[in-house]
Amino acid sequence: MTNTTFLQSETDDPFVLYRKMLSTHPFYWDERNRVWAVYSYALCHTVLNDARAVIPDVHATAPAPLSPAAMAIVKNLARLSNAPHHATARAVAMVAFEALRPVAVADTLSHLLDDAGDLSALDWVEAVAKKVPVQLLLRGFNFSPADVRVLSDTMPRLVKIMQPAKTPEQVLALNQCAHEVYAHVEQHILTTGLVKNILSAIPPSETLNTAEAMTMLVSNIIGLFIQSYDAGRGMLSNTLLQWLQRDTRLPAITHRDGLYRFVCETTRYAPTIHNTRRVAAEDITLNGHVIPKGETMLVVMAAANRDPLRFEHPDTFDIYRSNNDDNLTFGSGAHQCLAKHFMRRLVTETLVSLFDRYKNIALHTTRVTFEPLVNARIPAHLIIALKP
Repeated sequence: MTNTTFLQSETDDPFVLYRKMLSTHPFYWDERNRVWAVYSYALCHTVLNDARAVIPDVHATAPAPLSPAAMAIVKNLARLSNAPHHATARAVAMVAFEALRPVAVADTLSHLLDDAGDLSALDWVEAVAKKVPVQLLLRGFNFSPADVRVLSDTMPRLVKIMQPAKTPEQVLALNQCAHEVYAHVEQHILTTGLVKNILSAIPPSETLNTAEAMTMLVSNIIGLFIQSYDAGRGMLSNTLLQWLQRDTRLPAITHRDGLYRFVCETTRYAPTIHNTRRVAAEDITLNGHVIPKGETMLVVMAAANRDPLRFEHPDTFDIYRSNNDDNLTFGSGAHQCLAKHFMRRLVTETLVSLFDRYKNIALHTTRVTFEPLVNARIPAHLIIALKP
């Protein structure tokens, strides 16, 4: 029997399993976990683009009630919503995302590294990766320096809102920080004209009053913070790790275009998000099998990204691969990540700034441990040495 779900902290190389499943069981019923595991590129793409395969309810199994602020975020977040509500939530998220002003990545990185202390044994994850994405978004939305500090510090607790399984202690902490973050963001939004922009941008089939538009806007701005922290720290860490682990690092790749290609190939070859879940809203026939209504599908995008039927020599890291942008790390279809291009540019600019400032960068240890997550492969710590 194959156990399709496991903690990333407990395996050195999950792609050993993924390769096996791609060659023997690209579509597999896991009796132990009661889940249909989907590995091949074609089948993953099909599920992600099937409107009948819906986002599961992440708070249905919560051991304690979510607070009004936490529930507002869950109910209105585009990432967690399904049709027909999803179209409105996504339109609101787009308005919010387009309101971002550009912020210099180099300044943010410089401040973080100056505050980090000993650069001969720097924890890249704690000092930089967990902070850069959220701080750039907060500054891009013109939050004050005080709010940037307060809100960025809440992310480790608030990100638990995306997890289907929560402990009572996590719910309690989540409820408290959700209230704090919601109040901060709502107060800030009241000083902008974004609500009017939203009321004019929502789909014609939907009608929102000002209060509803505000709730949806606040929730989706918070959602951008959560997702940037969740995926952003992984992208920043995985990309730098790939860079440092390669024996040959051509000088040309330190320039912006080369690094952007490097980032894009890393999202295929060593993605942050490895899988996502969908629930059959009605019976779905896939690969000749009927998935009954209500059953869960585990969509393993990381395996699809190494499918030899889609990517030639899939286990070779090739920044000049012609179709590396076809990878499914950011999803596909209606729920494809809105911040796909933003995050790739953010990681690129962060590394450009890092390499401009430090010419000698090395891993402090060859052993890298990963966070105990089922769906994401994120270094728990990445200790590096930086020298000018």
